[in-house]
Amino acid sequence: MLRVFIPDALADHAAGEQQVELSANTLGDLISGLEGMFPGIGPRITDGDRLVSWLSFVINGELAGRSFLTPIPPNSEIHFIPAIAGG
Repeated sequence: MLRVFIPDALADHAAGEQQVELSANTLGDLISGLEGMFPGIGPRITDGDRLVSWLSFVINGELAGRSFLTPIPPNSEIHFIPAIAGG
């Protein structure tokens, strides 16, 4: 199982959940799983077959790829980190 942490920027699309557990082998599987749990979250975090540019995907503390084919090791901790704007 993966432990997926959901940022505050997506809380309204995730029924207020801060973290969930689910099974997935790739980023695409993970997004499908999240969409199954929280209908409507998928279009909010995807752009075609990639993660949106304002959101980073982190696996076990390491920045990961944005492609839906990005592999996820079993029992990983996943974070979606929103970009911070400002200057």
